Amino acid sequence: MGIDSEVLREGVRLTIFGLSTAFGLLILLMVMTWTLGRGVSMQERRAIRRSEAAATANEAASREKALAAVAAVSTLLGSNADTNTEAAQ
Repeated sequence: MGIDSEVLREGVRLTIFGLSTAFGLLILLMVMTWTLGRGVSMQERRAIRRSEAAATANEAASREKALAAVAAVSTLLGSNADTNTEAAQ
């Protein structure tokens, strides 16, 4: 009533096959996860660089608009002062 050697060999072979498959799939999942993580971090860095570049461009445009507004107000105030001086004389 012992275990037949053929059954024992088949059991060992199936066990090794099952363990190899399980560890192979786990390693595959680990490599895929690592690869996707690297890809996502590269995309994140690109997005950060793009947003920083856009923010710099927006800051430059805002400064130029502010400078234009200061020049326009100064010109208007100067022309109003000239008009008021001429009217007083």
